[in-house]
Amino acid sequence: MPARAHTSSPLRLLGDALWIGGFAASLVWLFAGAPRAGQPREGILLELRPGLQQQALYRRGERLGSVQLLTRRLPRGWLLERRLRLGDEQIALVRQELRVDLSLTQLSITASLDRLGEVAELSAPLLRDLGRRGTVRVSGPCRLETGSCALVGGVGERSLRFPVFPGRGPVLKEVVYPLLARGRLGRNLELLLFDPLALGPQRVTLHVLGREVLELAGGRRQGLHVRAESPSGASDVWLDPDGLPLREESPSGLRADHEWWRDHE
Repeated sequence: MPARAHTSSPLRLLGDALWIGGFAASLVWLFAGAPRAGQPREGILLELRPGLQQQALYRRGERLGSVQLLTRRLPRGWLLERRLRLGDEQIALVRQELRVDLSLTQLSITASLDRLGEVAELSAPLLRDLGRRGTVRVSGPCRLETGSCALVGGVGERSLRFPVFPGRGPVLKEVVYPLLARGRLGRNLELLLFDPLALGPQRVTLHVLGREVLELAGGRRQGLHVRAESPSGASDVWLDPDGLPLREESPSGLRADHEWWRDHE
């Protein structure tokens, strides 16, 4: 129905652009033998590494900007902040607050629709239809019991109020990566991944393809190639021995290359 599509299109644009750029608020829940919060299966310790990583964002070899992910300890959990910059301008911020067991307790997103549309190469008529100068601001708490987040905010002068369902699991993709890099999860893994396009979880299969040499700005690095297949398409990531992403490629052709890491306590 056209009216319904029009109403949801700003959310779909936001989810599409965030997902394509690699900075969506993506929570994952291990599908095989999914553990309850705070009870990692097979004795695997789920832990985040405090620090700040910067990646350079490219499209067809041209640098567009940078993506920064800050991971910081809080007195009763963790804070993850992912920022996208085009030049010196910050165009998106995704903030996640986590409990000690790594379940999501708060989610907020602030993003410029027009600049994200440029990154995602959306058509000018669609951007005009959405309100080209609009900025999306949504935030809200997340309930452990239901695995849902009640987001409230707006885009331009339009109010938004909607739930998203990332799931109840304690596992983030930033936690899955180190476990894959160390061989703790095998070579093939099926999980549930929060998809911002559908505003809910979908099944994703991860395949460990082997180690490859990458040419990065800082020199040659060897990375473990992992492919993620889902209904939204296939994406690729290359991990260092500690699980730090050295390169990420989206189905649309965007690429994020590791530039630097700083430890943070």
